[in-house]
Amino acid sequence: MSGKNVFVIFIICIALFVLLKVGPIIYRGTLGIRGVCAEQIDRYKKYGSEFVMMRVDEQLKQIGVPKDHSKYSLSIKGKQVYLDIHYWDTAVFYKDYKKDFDFKHQCYSETHTYFK
Repeated sequence: MSGKNVFVIFIICIALFVLLKVGPIIYRGTLGIRGVCAEQIDRYKKYGSEFVMMRVDEQLKQIGVPKDHSKYSLSIKGKQVYLDIHYWDTAVFYKDYKKDFDFKHQCYSETHTYFK
């Protein structure tokens, strides 16, 4: 193998390593919490806040979000119900380099219910 081939393989290995460390965090932070938020905010009208909060907790656990790395809140402002989800995590590359990720998502729905 020539030096160029070794260098290309080295770069591919580094890219794969970074992707495997960062990929799951980005998936949970972008697609994961948005899906949980959109799915559960519509259930508020039918089941109320206690059910929604329980389901948000379960679904965050299912997608792999640790309880100590997330916060969520359900609030009512006027005729709209807001669900805010905040997720943070750290990817550790060896001992010296750490990358912090912070994701926030808010979704809302119109409500015509008497649940609080």
